[in-house]
Amino acid sequence: MSQADALPNPLLNASIARPHHPYVDGLTYGELCQLVQARAAALSALDITWRGARVGLCGPYDERWLEWAWCLNWLGAVVAPMKQETTAQERARVTRRLSLSMVITLGPGEPAQLSSDALLLEMGAAPSSSGEAPDPEPWGWERTLFALTTSGTTGEPKPINLTTRALTMSAFGSMVRLGHLSSDRWLSCLPLHHVGGLSIFTRALLQQTSVHRCLPRGESIAQALASGAHQLCSLTPTLLSETMDALEALSEAERSGISQVRALLIGGARTPQQVWERATRLGLPVRLTWGMSEAASQVCTQLEPSPPGGALPPLPFQRVTLSESGRLIVRSPTTEQGLYETQDLGELDERGWVSVRGRVDDVIISGGVNVDPREVEERLLAHPSVEDVAVVGGADPRWGQAVHAHLRLKRGSTCPSDEQLRAWCHEALSPYKCPKAFYWRDALPRDPLGKLLRRHLTRLPQSDEGGPMSGEMP
Repeated sequence: MSQADALPNPLLNASIARPHHPYVDGLTYGELCQLVQARAAALSALDITWRGARVGLCGPYDERWLEWAWCLNWLGAVVAPMKQETTAQERARVTRRLSLSMVITLGPGEPAQLSSDALLLEMGAAPSSSGEAPDPEPWGWERTLFALTTSGTTGEPKPINLTTRALTMSAFGSMVRLGHLSSDRWLSCLPLHHVGGLSIFTRALLQQTSVHRCLPRGESIAQALASGAHQLCSLTPTLLSETMDALEALSEAERSGISQVRALLIGGARTPQQVWERATRLGLPVRLTWGMSEAASQVCTQLEPSPPGGALPPLPFQRVTLSESGRLIVRSPTTEQGLYETQDLGELDERGWVSVRGRVDDVIISGGVNVDPREVEERLLAHPSVEDVAVVGGADPRWGQAVHAHLRLKRGSTCPSDEQLRAWCHEALSPYKCPKAFYWRDALPRDPLGKLLRRHLTRLPQSDEGGPMSGEMP
């Protein structure tokens, strides 16, 4: 590999250019680079070939995790971030899917454990080697830096390889769209085994800016945004709603710092109109975005805050086209082959801007007619008694599938009857789109980021006649 085909190691570059600038919280680029070099010296002394090894990294997403991740990267390994709370069975499944040769587990205050079929080592919190670290592996343009699985909200998760090319082009496309200052500070509350969370740290490293970690809880996010110390943040609609609950509990003076936020990226799921309107009233600069793991995060992002339902312009280095079946195709250096046909259905306007209309997997085919569940969900969400809703296809002996709605009651509201809900739907929807059955749930199945897990709903027991049912979601 020639130098023309690779980037010099970005951590070493950042430690030279901005040694005293914070990377994560109080940890500077210079300090992190020293920790990584010491750890790399210790690991390189082991009888392990690190270059090209695919290594799972499991533990709290803190400074120690980052030290290990960038150390493995320094040595040429592929890092696979793994959820800390995974069971042994889930970890084994991810290990197989990503073809990992070993897994490093970081327990709080404990030595790290490195395990593979033939190896089990314990490595203390402090590196034990007194040797020198090897030179860092350059970021070859096609080198795989991270291995992830997709979120699996509608089907089984699949493996994704994130290369230097994908992450670099994604970072700079995002920078062009959102703007860039050397003093920028991202607020990070998304997990690193999701591309939305991981890309914040790779983006900051490439741009030599800062990140502040935050718990994925509305109160924590609200306090951080209200402090005035952050310019950029990425949230799901669910986290945005929880954050607004906490912000509204503060006085105007206490939340005045949100004026320093330049862009609040909202993606990962549909953003209801009423959520956007509420954010606008609070002065939050919401920028709706559409992206995916297969394209290293963002593909399309609004140029400025605008209501949901409009078309989104592609980022620089991205172009979106349509397949004959109406699927959105991403043509970009951020995808593995330069082209990726998504599971998302959509439309393009005359400018080439994108409107996402749902997923192929979500479409309900009832009596040969296609029903977009998102359209039905938006109507039901507008009902004053409905807090949350998911529309799926239920088995029907006559029509093949029937439209079924799973709902959560808004606190303090009276539960409407099925007849009242059907009448509400009929006011805005064609008869074939109106749900045939309604199921009231204590909660809907969502992942930790609030993304709806429709596949769980199709496995739930249902009464023959519909009507109120209650039960905790898996």
